[in-house]
Amino acid sequence: MKRILTFFVIITFFLGAICFAQQEPNIYTEVHFQQGKPKRLSESLKKRLNISYYSNIESGDIFGIMYLVNIGNTFKPENFWIIYSFDSSLSSFSWTNVPFKKDSADNYKGVKSFWNSEEDRISPLEIIYDSTGTVEYRWQSVDLVPEIVEEYPYKVGKKLPDLKLENDSVKTALHNLLGKVVVINWWSTTCAGCKIEVDGLNKLTSKYKNVKFVSIIYDKENLASFLEKHPFNYTHYFTTDEIINVFKILHPRNIVLDKDG
Repeated sequence: MKRILTFFVIITFFLGAICFAQQEPNIYTEVHFQQGKPKRLSESLKKRLNISYYSNIESGDIFGIMYLVNIGNTFKPENFWIIYSFDSSLSSFSWTNVPFKKDSADNYKGVKSFWNSEEDRISPLEIIYDSTGTVEYRWQSVDLVPEIVEEYPYKVGKKLPDLKLENDSVKTALHNLLGKVVVINWWSTTCAGCKIEVDGLNKLTSKYKNVKFVSIIYDKENLASFLEKHPFNYTHYFTTDEIINVFKILHPRNIVLDKDG
């Protein structure tokens, strides 16, 4: 009898733990808005964003601070923006809208993903605007606080994979370029920042003769016409799905490899 009772106690405990684990991620925090603009924003940002209502979002240790703001006097899903900073000194802020989608119950749900300056992926933030006008949020993580859920694998100090490289005349691989320092420029002809830095990058090729300078162009179909107007003194290779998976669609990106890659 004692064994049976012990068995039922254990089963009840585990079932309770499972139910609790399933319920815990569904805990939402209701947002309480204040009228005006957050005092901790820079004056230039306050002027740029005509904020009428705002609320602080609990964002753990990863973010310096985070606000959910409503632009204008009418609360609508399309009026909600997130302003945040990863810097604890709040020297720089980023802002983004919330991509809401309407469900069958006249509720709107938006899920926003974040990446830090090292390109680690942070747990997504989920925001709900329901039919009564109530706004709630939760972090999609086990502990309900933002955390790094995927570390970017190619940070400083990591080794880049042996990428296949090709252009109209050459097929090679990254390991064939090693043995000296290699500088890679990942860019696109439609990227304004990429165009601006070409002159400066050309000067580097003249200054550092023992360095191998290569570019990987995202939109190869535009390369020839671009080079006619803007000479770019790198060796140019074309993108591949493998390269996009490593560098992501973020231009410009400059990578410096030591002799070992």
